[in-house]
Amino acid sequence: MKNPKNKRSDKTPKMVPPKKTGKRGINPVDGFETPTRQEQPELLTVAEQPSPRIQHGKMSVHFVSFTTKRSKNDDPLVFLDFSLELEEGHEGRIPKQIEDEWKHFRRGSVKRTEPEGVGSQNVKISIAADKSPDLEIVAALPKAIISHVKTKGKGKTQSITRLQLRFLTSFTADVADFCEKSFDRPVWLEMEESQMSFGEEEAAD
Repeated sequence: MKNPKNKRSDKTPKMVPPKKTGKRGINPVDGFETPTRQEQPELLTVAEQPSPRIQHGKMSVHFVSFTTKRSKNDDPLVFLDFSLELEEGHEGRIPKQIEDEWKHFRRGSVKRTEPEGVGSQNVKISIAADKSPDLEIVAALPKAIISHVKTKGKGKTQSITRLQLRFLTSFTADVADFCEKSFDRPVWLEMEESQMSFGEEEAAD
């Protein structure tokens, strides 16, 4: 009778894998994120805003006053006085003689200058910037003044460059009507050198 203790089992014991616990070993590279290139946000380009003093190719000016006179031939004439604050947007919109003097004025230390030699101008004046001209004239420009002026606004004092323009033209019915309705008010002005010449002798008086 065989000894059961010496009985050899032919069955090979099975390897039981460890139970999954939901935890894993620490990877040496864990905790270190791969560096990534951060995209720079695009800079928004802000379009330059047009100046409120320049609209539809016209300059905002103050129609200060008008003064009538008689020519040597007894013809009715009128001086038209305008004032505006100069800024970069006015470049190319005012007579060359005035613009050149303005450039020298900005580099100098004088407080006032009067450009000379400005010829007659084709002048268009509108009550509204986006409307057709209410008055079109040929006028001499006997006087222009560029000056530094200090103004007060909202408790602050600032220095501005002021341009004063004095035109001389015929005192026609259309001009008289425009003057009566628009003096001492803001209007819109365009001008360019004229091929016509208006009474230089009268302008010099």
